[in-house]
Amino acid sequence: EAVRAAGYEHEDMGMDWRTVNIIVALEDRSAEWHRALLGGADPWRSLGDDQAVLCGYATDETPELEPRSQQLAEQLAARMDALRLDGSLSWLRPDARAQVTVKYKV
Repeated sequence: EAVRAAGYEHEDMGMDWRTVNIIVALEDRSAEWHRALLGGADPWRSLGDDQAVLCGYATDETPELEPRSQQLAEQLAARMDALRLDGSLSWLRPDARAQVTVKYKV
């Protein structure tokens, strides 16, 4: 249902919700993390396959403390999705992207 709700309705979009096959494979890593972090092992060596990148900051550009460009990109993407769903931009795919660049005067 999530694939259908996202709008993947035929193969030329990359997948069709009616024929997609989703495999879920989860492993509990909490015991490994606990041992690595509290047991003295080097977590970077023992848990090297768990990867993530996180970057962010707060700013006073908006009341939500988000960068203005991020907020505008989120609003643009939401509007694009609404127009895709109502058929106004029927050519737009569910994985459409939005990028906003802001030029600041100093």
